Amino acid sequence: MIILLVVLTILTLTLIFWQDLQFRAVSWPLFPLTLCLLLIYRNQALPWNSIISSWSYNLGFLAVNVLLLFLIFKLKGVSPLGLLQHKMGIGDFLFFFVLALILPFPAFPFFYILTTLIALLSGLIVFRRTTVPLAGLQALCLAILLLINEGGIINIDKSFQWIR
Repeated sequence: MIILLVVLTILTLTLIFWQDLQFRAVSWPLFPLTLCLLLIYRNQALPWNSIISSWSYNLGFLAVNVLLLFLIFKLKGVSPLGLLQHKMGIGDFLFFFVLALILPFPAFPFFYILTTLIALLSGLIVFRRTTVPLAGLQALCLAILLLINEGGIINIDKSFQWIR
């Protein structure tokens, strides 16, 4: 059962990466599907009360980041609607939300910052003068992290316990 769940999740994350790379847009049903698959996967490792306790920290971290992002662009003269239409897509924010709900607290900020830096570097090196498929790159990184976690190389839930 767990192998099928991992395969379906990785296929869904790969599809998000491919769609974002090809079209700079992702079909919206992929976000709730990914969330459901990952919540079922996470529930295999942790009880619900542990998963839910991470939500408040992760969503708080995400809210502060999104507010800062809107504030920075507002100071640059870009409206929130302009930010969503020209700078970042709604899919990026939806994927941030999925990540906040499925990663444990100390891992989410680390993953968020690391994958944003990876997207920034790939934007400078690979996607010059075009938009960066942020949600797609983060989905690809999450698929890799999921494979590493399943391979026993790293345990997402235990690797960041020293931070708490």
